[in-house]
Amino acid sequence: MRAAALLLLAALAALPAPPGPHFAAVSLWGTPSSPIIPYPGMLEAPLTVQIVYGGPATLYDVNVTLEPSWPLEPAPGQGPPSALLPQLSPGQQVELTGYFAVAPNATPGIYRQSVLISYVGPQGPGSSNLTVGVPVIGRADLVASAYWTEPPVVYAGSRAVAVHAVIVNYGDAPAVNASVALVAPEGAAVLGQSNYTFGAVPPGRELNLTFLLELPAPEGESPLAPGQPYPEPLNATPELVISYGGVRESVPVAVDELPAAHFAALQQGEASAAAGSTCQVSVELLNVGGAEAKFVTVSALPSDVLTVHVSTSTNPVEALYMFNESLGDVRPGGAGNVTFVVDVNPGAPAGTYYMGLLIAWLQPPTMQPMAQVVEVPVRVTAPFSILDGWAPEYVAAAVIAVLVVLAAVGAMRRRRAERR
Repeated sequence: MRAAALLLLAALAALPAPPGPHFAAVSLWGTPSSPIIPYPGMLEAPLTVQIVYGGPATLYDVNVTLEPSWPLEPAPGQGPPSALLPQLSPGQQVELTGYFAVAPNATPGIYRQSVLISYVGPQGPGSSNLTVGVPVIGRADLVASAYWTEPPVVYAGSRAVAVHAVIVNYGDAPAVNASVALVAPEGAAVLGQSNYTFGAVPPGRELNLTFLLELPAPEGESPLAPGQPYPEPLNATPELVISYGGVRESVPVAVDELPAAHFAALQQGEASAAAGSTCQVSVELLNVGGAEAKFVTVSALPSDVLTVHVSTSTNPVEALYMFNESLGDVRPGGAGNVTFVVDVNPGAPAGTYYMGLLIAWLQPPTMQPMAQVVEVPVRVTAPFSILDGWAPEYVAAAVIAVLVVLAAVGAMRRRRAERR
């Protein structure tokens, strides 16, 4: 600051003497030993304005006031910085210090501020209106340096995908009032937190953010099997919206789905069994999707009513094979057959129940694990009885008659034994 003042005095001395008092001013954010880089959105920071009086005559009752204007915002409760001097000699300096914030929508540049000076000189009372340049040179630059989805490849029928983003401030000033949001496209939705807010992001700071995007699952009619629905590939483009200091930028994140396998269960005849009995459930699984499924396995899911039949003499390893079947690779339009022997709970009321089949496969080209559950209906009837359809009073009579016959047979056997 001292060197700047000396330069100003030298410049003033080289000029022809003006008719009236001559002043010059410089400004500095912070202090000479610890300067501050001013930037849009900066909170209250010290600003010093130094005025140098170049003469020619001594002035009296000098009042110096800084009148700040946009983009400077004085600290709450602070009036315009001012100084009152009883005497001001040529070469003398006056410093005004105040705390100011910088408007967040300001752009880097030099902003002219007014300094009002009133005095009493040789010619009587006078005033000067001086301008001083206040720099705003810092600039935040919040950028999405990287973004990707997890899984990296999304297949038709996927219901959710994680969107990861790395946001970095490449500027030389903090990004104030910063926020990063993921805006879902039509039909999709962000699950959980969709907007992250930050008071300020310092230069060089890296933000690692994750959003969970729920995807719609549009269905169409499979071209491989008329009447069978299948998930159509979806192209969705959510947007990362980065906001700070009056800046708003949008970054599209493409989520393009690839075709995937999808299975339809075509039952080979109606499965039916009485409660407490065993039946076979045979199903043809048709790949109605748009891609091949690799290493397909089918597992029967047990329920309270329907369970895979396992003999008591079967060892645990063999029992696993009874719950699972392998179909190998199934191309689009291809099919595989599975058959399970099923036990029906003896206490199950008559009705239609559904047996779940879990189909698992690896989806090319990334060999991502995929899974689908299909349900197969099984009709359960009541256990067979010769008394079915009889009225209650006839059933009671039949029971009594059977008991009488059994008693008579027992009596005859006793008599024969006594004769012997």
